[in-house]
Amino acid sequence: MSTAKKLSDINFFICSTYLDLKNYRDEVIKKIMSESGVINAQEFFGARNTKPIETCLEEVDKSDVFIMFVGWRYGSIDEKTGKSFIELEYEKATAKGIPRFVFFMDENHPFPPSFVAKDKEAEKLETFKKVLLTEHTIDKFTSPDDLANKVIQSLIKELPKHEFKIGKLKNKKVEEDTIQMIQKFLALPKLYYDNQITFNAKLKEFTRASENDCDAFGYRFGAALSRTFEPTDEKVKDALRSIRHVFAENDDASELLSIPKDKEISLTVRTIQGTYKWEEPIYEIKQVDPPDPFSMTAITSASFYGSTPRNEKVKTGSERFSELKCSLEFISAEY
Repeated sequence: MSTAKKLSDINFFICSTYLDLKNYRDEVIKKIMSESGVINAQEFFGARNTKPIETCLEEVDKSDVFIMFVGWRYGSIDEKTGKSFIELEYEKATAKGIPRFVFFMDENHPFPPSFVAKDKEAEKLETFKKVLLTEHTIDKFTSPDDLANKVIQSLIKELPKHEFKIGKLKNKKVEEDTIQMIQKFLALPKLYYDNQITFNAKLKEFTRASENDCDAFGYRFGAALSRTFEPTDEKVKDALRSIRHVFAENDDASELLSIPKDKEISLTVRTIQGTYKWEEPIYEIKQVDPPDPFSMTAITSASFYGSTPRNEKVKTGSERFSELKCSLEFISAEY
């Protein structure tokens, strides 16, 4: 691209299947439009004297940036090629050479079975996803909020590399989005885990992640790090008052460990949750009769000298416990 474009002049093409991902499309469109980007999506195509696939491909050709998110449907099929609209749109964007950002729905995120491809459609979707995986570094999403946040973060990070001048999001808006996401996560961690947030903070002490935390979050004990942090913004600090550790594993743990203590950084993390389970024995005090005075037990113990029943602490079973843990996982830091 020969000339830099401001965010307000960038034309974003939104590519996805429609009925199953409408709420996701709406959230992404709203998020980009709130930052003054131009949206090119079927919601705005209007009535035209061309076939739907022709209209879609014409609009891809007008676009500067291609954003694709893939759920569990392959989508409408073009009779001429036998390919889905989304695959043809992707091929058009590839041929045009514009930046492409691809997101997959997390396989662990619950989704209505009626929107899950079956048989030949499922096979075609799987084949197409394999192509995408070979061509791109894929990010995964869960909720509409999560997808919208990840789209914006990816655009902020990557578009300047393609000579787009997008500037920075307004600090107040970033703060509001971050606090809102934290509140949602702490209220409903099973629904709002794996969401990405960024805030300014100072890192403090570090330690090896405990066995309990590793069990809960699925880390390998001895390869995971726990480090305390302190947000520098008071509102974010208050929202995160119940979370004071950020975790990382393997290479990410080494990177987290290398960040200087008390240096203010822009910290990007994702929300994580997990359940730690354990058992504790149940004891009761029971009265125990003395042994037969002529038995070997009596002869070799002090009880031989007494015939009065005594109380003993006896294990009668065990009780199971579980604790839902909520925390943050390190992604990156900017100094």
